Amino acid sequence: MHDTIETARLMLRPPREGDLVSLSQSINSHAIVQNTARIPWPYMLDDAHAYLRVGGYNGGQSLRLLIFERRSAAEVIGGIGYEARSGEHAAEIGYWLAQGVWAMGYGFEAASAVTAHAFERASHDRLVAGYRHGNEGSRRILDRLGFRVIGHTMTFSKGAGAYTPTARLELTRSEWLLRRRAVYS
Repeated sequence: MHDTIETARLMLRPPREGDLVSLSQSINSHAIVQNTARIPWPYMLDDAHAYLRVGGYNGGQSLRLLIFERRSAAEVIGGIGYEARSGEHAAEIGYWLAQGVWAMGYGFEAASAVTAHAFERASHDRLVAGYRHGNEGSRRILDRLGFRVIGHTMTFSKGAGAYTPTARLELTRSEWLLRRRAVYS
């Protein structure tokens, strides 16, 4: 199953071969990858091919999507997804956005849609996330979604090439449902 998610301004869909050049150009910024754990620096076309081989949807428990503006769905402007945590009804959500679309609300819009997907379609009981200390954009997104800080740790970042201080957060399905009901009532 390969889910495509559409929001008011965005289309989120699994990666395709034709996306790889745009993907590698959009993400190949040290300002982006230093705030991630798994994305290497520099990000090369071979890295995009490796990302494609992993696939977009893994047995319904993990999801990897690229982000496009609906009005011009040819250029990759970000990536988002969640990955199931072994032995738990939980997944870890992660995302990145191209620098040209920072501070436009796209991160929250995409993360909100993928959070709903993780709880409604994949039936996860809990989502976890992290952000590098100082990454205020990511902190604000997770805060608006209702994630709460559960601790701090040092996480190795391929993009930074070092261990970086990271906040760890979580959101349970019941917390998400309560917030969702409050918004729609």
